[in-house]
Amino acid sequence: MAPGSGQNQTPAATVQSLLHGARLEVIPTRGILDDVRTHSPVHRTVTITASESLGLDATLDLAGALRADGRTVVPHIAARMVAGRTHLTEIVERLAADGIDALIDRCVQRMYARTRVNEFVEVTYADGKREVLFFSDFASGAMIHNVVDRAKKHAIKSVLSGEGRGIRWEHFDRAIAEEFEEHEDL
Repeated sequence: MAPGSGQNQTPAATVQSLLHGARLEVIPTRGILDDVRTHSPVHRTVTITASESLGLDATLDLAGALRADGRTVVPHIAARMVAGRTHLTEIVERLAADGIDALIDRCVQRMYARTRVNEFVEVTYADGKREVLFFSDFASGAMIHNVVDRAKKHAIKSVLSGEGRGIRWEHFDRAIAEEFEEHEDL
């Protein structure tokens, strides 16, 4: 059995190890900021549900305050609460200003990593020197746009197949892989 899985541990130790990695999901109600600060360790990731009755600003305000404490936060942004492209841009800029950009960072790391999986072509120059070029060497706004469109398509398929709502890392990871695969034959 895998380490930390509970095998050969007392029930209390098993529960303790499971709770250590658990996330806390909250609704941005009055007083929740103080409750999280009082009752949840800083290492615990906090996910914040968007509430139509409380408004998107309540979610973003709570996310910003908890991030300022040094916590990892994951605000849920309901698409139905976004008023359009300009509003979405404002939300993304606000989150980035608060340091809430884990998904963006993860996508950038995946797309721009100088790893074997991201190798595009090996070039041999006239002098015999060789150089490996990566997909990131050819990245463009159009490529990034295509990745986002593919990720949205995967998110919609997830909703239709009952896998849950929201755009997630696995949607972007698959979209990046597909975009790179499409360009391999060029």
